[in-house]
Amino acid sequence: CNLIWKRIQQLKKKSGVPVIAFVEDVAASGGYFLACSADTIVADENSIVGSIGVVASSFGLQDAIAKLGIERRTHTAGESKSMLDPFVPEKERDVKLLHEALGDIHENFIQVVETSRKDRLRNPKEDELYSGRIWTAKRAKEIGLIDEIGDRYSYCQQNFGEDIKFRIFRPLGTGLFDLPFAASASNPFGANEMIENNLLGLTSSLLTHKYKL
Repeated sequence: CNLIWKRIQQLKKKSGVPVIAFVEDVAASGGYFLACSADTIVADENSIVGSIGVVASSFGLQDAIAKLGIERRTHTAGESKSMLDPFVPEKERDVKLLHEALGDIHENFIQVVETSRKDRLRNPKEDELYSGRIWTAKRAKEIGLIDEIGDRYSYCQQNFGEDIKFRIFRPLGTGLFDLPFAASASNPFGANEMIENNLLGLTSSLLTHKYKL
C-alpha cells in the first residue's frame, strides 16, 4: 500500500491531475490507506471506512502436535529467525519485537492519513480515530475521513458534466493485478505511458475492490 500511495503522489505532482477515490463497498485498513492517495474521497452511504490500524495473527499449535506425537525440528542461524513459530510456545521477547514492528507501521499509517487529510480531520488526536475501528460513510464524513457521500457516476456527472465517459484500462499480462480499473475519459499522459495511466486508473476506481494490509 505504501509503495502505491507514494507512486500516486509522484504522478499527481508530475501531471497536476487531481485524483478522486470512490468507496463503493469497503475501504478499511489497506483500502483506506490507498484512498488517502486521493485529493477527494467519495463514499457510498452504505460503505465501510477506516480501520486505521495494523494486525498480525497466528495460531498456537504446540499442544496439537504434541497430542499427535509430532516432533518439531527447526534449525536456524540467527536468534530471532524463527520468532513466533506457531508450533512452539510464544516467547515474551518475540511478542515484544512484533509489537514494535506493528507500532512502527501503525505510526506510518497515521502519518499518511494526517498528511493526506490535513485540516479536514476533526479531533485527529482522538484515540478512537486510530484505534482500528470502522465507520459508516455518514460518520466518516463527520470526522473528516471522507469528503462526500455519493457514487462514481453521479459525482462525476455533477462535477464534470452529464456527458462524461469512463475509459477502462487493463494491464498487460496475467497475475494478481490483472483487473479492470476505470479512469476518466481524458488521457493526460499519452498512449505511450500506459503504466502510469493504469496507476491513475487504479486510483480513480480505487475502492471498487477490497484491499487489505
